[in-house]
Amino acid sequence: MTDDTVIEIFNVWKIFGTNAQAALSAIREKGLGKAEVLARTNGIF
Repeated sequence: MTDDTVIEIFNVWKIFGTNAQAALSAIREKGLGKAEVLARTNGIF
């Protein structure tokens, strides 16, 4: 068996909660980071 990496994934978020769409809009349109979006929308990542 080797230690070769097959797949690497970075900066992938799963957004849950009743304000998921607002959180996604804040990320895409305003470029906010995870902590900022969490504080503003009370979402779960």
